[in-house]
Formats: sequence, C-alpha cells, structure tokens
Amino acid sequence: MNFKAVIFDMDGVLIDSEPLHISVESNMLKELGVPLKQEMYTRFAGTTSLSMWKTIVEEFKLDKSPEELSAESNHRFINEFLNSDKVQLFDGVKDVLANLKKKAIPIALASSSSKEIVNAVLGKFELNQYLSAIITGSDVQHSKPHPEIFLTASQKLKIPSSFCVVVEDSPNGVKAAHLAGMCCIGFASDENHHDISHATWIIKSFREFDLEAFKAN
Repeated sequence: MNFKAVIFDMDGVLIDSEPLHISVESNMLKELGVPLKQEMYTRFAGTTSLSMWKTIVEEFKLDKSPEELSAESNHRFINEFLNSDKVQLFDGVKDVLANLKKKAIPIALASSSSKEIVNAVLGKFELNQYLSAIITGSDVQHSKPHPEIFLTASQKLKIPSSFCVVVEDSPNGVKAAHLAGMCCIGFASDENHHDISHATWIIKSFREFDLEAFKAN
C-alpha cells in the first residue's frame, strides 16, 4: 500500500479530550432533565456536536434548539480547555507529526469538532505548522459515519482517497474512513473504550506509529 497522505481525527486521537467532552455534555443533559445512558457516548462518538444535539432534541422533545445547545456545549468546552490543563496531547503526537512533515508527507486534520474548538486546540498546542489541510465539523453537511469529511480532506490535499490513510478512535470514524475508500489506523489509547476492531490496523500508542510498516502490510 502506497500512502501519500495521513488524515488525523483530533478528539481522542491527537488530544485526550473525551473526558472533558463527556463532562460538559453530561452536565448539560442533567440540567435539561435528560436521563444519562452510557450507550449515548458510544452512539455519538465521532459525530458533530450539532448532529448529536439534533437527535437529543428530537428524541426528548426539548424546547431548546440544537444550534443553541451545540453553541453552549462548545462554549463550555473551550472555556474549560483554555483555563485548565485537563486536556493534553497524547504522548508521541508531535514526534509523529514532525516526522511526517520531515518526509514531506501531507497531513490533514479532519475533526467533527467545531471550527472554534479546533482553532483553540491548534493554537494552544501549536499544531498548525504541521497541517496542509484542516476540515472541521463546521465545514461539512454530514456527520461521521458519512465519509464527507474524509473525502473533503482528500480533495483539499489533492491526493486520491485510496492513497490516504486515516487515524481514528471511534466506530463512526472508522466506518467513515472505510466508506471514503481509505485504510484506517485505529488508535486504542488507554482512555478509549470504543470498539474499533474494524480498523485496518490498531495501535495503542503513537510510539507504535510506523507508516512504512503499515505500507508493507
């Protein structure tokens, strides 16, 4: 397999942000009187905030709009993120990004998070320097598992989808990558409890990230 570009998800892949997302969303659901169920987190993992809130508003007949709730959850996340050290890069992330850039392999970020959250993360951790393309949940019409976000990344990189490999941590993300015609590296960190067994390969640490080895298989 001859990979010419790598497309990274952000939450749960580059940064350990899932606990903060869950905390923010859990607090909002409690305030709205929506019963908390573990399956919710699995069901919505990897999807856009707006897509999640549209479903919740419809299912629980809430009197607030999905747009209002999505904006509020984004605001709360960014406030916590910028004013604490709760979210960090996963170990080895910058080494992998720097190595890919050194080898002139284009890198795209394809995150379901809003443009505001993505910009906050990229700014705080100084990641823009590594990226050739950035696609956020604000830039697409369809949420994962629809492949739109990865196909858009491929188009922006000007590299056919069959030559792109995706790094994902959620079932919805893995499915979206495959639907886009891309191989997928599943990132199974200690914090990741999702079933990503359908990924082409699985790594537990970025110390295991070896694009040449993946190409050989």
